[in-house]
Amino acid sequence: MNNIQYLWSPNFNTNGEVRVYTVMGKTNLTDAAWVCPTNAAHRFFKVKVEMP
Repeated sequence: MNNIQYLWSPNFNTNGEVRVYTVMGKTNLTDAAWVCPTNAAHRFFKVKVEMP
């Protein structure tokens, strides 16, 4: 998996609390699992936000 850093606006990493944003995708909405996008075939996306 490749890690790519994006600037997010608004920046929710405040007061020293870091959040990790993971972009996940599907080729079709009927696909069973969300995966990290690997190519241009992924058309549907969601962003997972975590606090490590």
